[in-house]
Amino acid sequence: MKTSHLNFRLSLLALFCGLLGVIACNKSASEDPGLAKVAEVNAATAQAGKIHNSGLDYIAGTVFKLTTPGESFAKAIRTKGSSMSRAATLTTTTADIAAAAAAYVAKDPAYAGIKLANPDEAVRSLDELNAKFYDTGLQGQWTKSYSDNKLKSLATSREYAMVADIEATFNDLYKQNLTYDQFYTSFKSKVEDLKKKYAGIKYAENEGELFNGILSIGANSNEYWYEAFREADLILGGGDIILQPGNGEVISPCAFVQADCIGYLSGWASALWDDYNSPGGVKPSGQTRRIGQGVIWGLSASSFGLIRMKVAPKVVVTPILLPEPDKVVPVN
Repeated sequence: MKTSHLNFRLSLLALFCGLLGVIACNKSASEDPGLAKVAEVNAATAQAGKIHNSGLDYIAGTVFKLTTPGESFAKAIRTKGSSMSRAATLTTTTADIAAAAAAYVAKDPAYAGIKLANPDEAVRSLDELNAKFYDTGLQGQWTKSYSDNKLKSLATSREYAMVADIEATFNDLYKQNLTYDQFYTSFKSKVEDLKKKYAGIKYAENEGELFNGILSIGANSNEYWYEAFREADLILGGGDIILQPGNGEVISPCAFVQADCIGYLSGWASALWDDYNSPGGVKPSGQTRRIGQGVIWGLSASSFGLIRMKVAPKVVVTPILLPEPDKVVPVN
């Protein structure tokens, strides 16, 4: 009987300790601003990547009148671009693209009513990005955007170092000369590695938007362009598609994803500088606007990839040749 009472008391004690543990954990999660900030930023930036991809479909169909990027890409290669008017493509200005991107993002409840901030700056930055849309050119553009003194002075030193890890990831993948399917797998794995590396940190105020936003845009962009290259590959009969813009450079699958990330980085940094110069400075309440501007600029930058899907530069397909290899010639 005594043993029974003792066991009962021990059971009650264990239950009581367990309840205290649960209460303590819940209290910690609800009262720790660092943990709450991580959850908030992760949710906001995850949505940003999804909007980026759906927005690409919107611009592909509405602005560039593409059926699907992969199908149009394959058609441009086969017909030497003759069915796609290069002149018609260029009548769509960068300002038009950015306006369409902003209009699409503004339809999302999270960014309802958002407008493109600093349109002149956006167009200049995006035009420069478009002109450098090849491997070494984009590496230089990343360095230029990332090394901007405004960004360095306003981002936390920790987040600045975190973003440097993303830059190192791109630089490493460029060196490997990967096919589109190899790049897809490698980049996806490296994104997960970066998430794990920084999973335990607690964000300070106004921290995490840049790093997580770039990762979200990059991860979703990787999925989008992989499907586009894969579709073109299947239509063309197999092989590794390599784009050569005619300046001795190469446009690899890595470039398509990095351009989108540079767009987000530049747009977010522009919005951050605006907040810094506004009454009250940079505040948590500006998070949605900053991420939203990053998405708009990133989506606009992605559109330059769509142009290359529509009117292909010189294309080399190796090691499996197309059924009609004589069709694979430079686009005038």
